[in-house]
Amino acid sequence: MIFFVRTAFELILQSTTKEFNDYVQPNKALNSGEIDANLFQHTLYLKTFAKANHLKLSAIGETPTLGMGIYSKKITALSDLKSGDTVSLPNDPSNLARALQLLAAQKLITLKKNINVATASTADIVTNPHQLKIKTLDAAQLPQSMSNVTIALIPGNYSWNAKLKPSKALALEKLKEDYKEVFVVKTSQRNSKFGKAVKAVLKSAAFKQAIAKSEFKDFDKPASWQ
Repeated sequence: MIFFVRTAFELILQSTTKEFNDYVQPNKALNSGEIDANLFQHTLYLKTFAKANHLKLSAIGETPTLGMGIYSKKITALSDLKSGDTVSLPNDPSNLARALQLLAAQKLITLKKNINVATASTADIVTNPHQLKIKTLDAAQLPQSMSNVTIALIPGNYSWNAKLKPSKALALEKLKEDYKEVFVVKTSQRNSKFGKAVKAVLKSAAFKQAIAKSEFKDFDKPASWQ
């Protein structure tokens, strides 16, 4: 079985799927052999999680990816933010770092110079001119948090599952390559028959054409597609 969070790869690969509700179990299930592969995480998260949990997992290719967005039910523009408004951010290290960088890119906060972009935390905030109250939550809870906060920074897979339209986001991140989703298998299976077949699909013209005609056409594409 393969774990998916409604990504473009479903258009090409027909396989039994299993859904999880957090960022922890898919990698542990893959490492234990419960599933054969997963597709939900970016490279930085994979490296951080695998190292911390002593897992031997490897990415075998990138897929189109929807970036993190800033969403709100209470305001229609970031310029509407008021002093003391609450913002919800993902609490896992790599996505928290991304969220902070997105806030900084929108000039809502400033961060320390030369921070580790993979592990930046709220301790790295230098200025917070709007005195935003930051609330960190499990990423799966962020769409539901929108009723209780002014803005929520939601990773693409969770905003997509919650049927939030990217066009309605107050801002979207510009994805770096390390933040694009990767198809992951156990390291021992990288060059297996299955691993090679997946690599071939990811690089195929048929896959690219299917994406171009699908609801995923506006997702950020792998650099290798250029």
